[in-house]
Amino acid sequence: MRDKCQGIRHWKVCAQDGKFAGWPANSGLWAWGNELLVGFALADHQVKEGHTYRRETARQKFARSLDGGETWSRLDALLRNAAASWPAELSLLPRAPLTSPA
Repeated sequence: MRDKCQGIRHWKVCAQDGKFAGWPANSGLWAWGNELLVGFALADHQVKEGHTYRRETARQKFARSLDGGETWSRLDALLRNAAASWPAELSLLPRAPLTSPA
């Protein structure tokens, strides 16, 4: 079994005191050569039974690497005009402003 695990790497894309970050499997991981994109939940940490986060503070985030996971940038997944935070040639989101239904 050990031979099958060679080359596997563990990346820490978000670590903040007092915060809970997790569940990347729920949001997905995509890879295109050295470009990586992973979704995860970020919330205030709360010591309690079960899931140790404050649900009302939870936000969906993206982390993106352009160098095979050596460095990462983070972005709110649902932020208005999120595409403006990354260069146009790297953006997966539409460049037009996102609007809510009337």
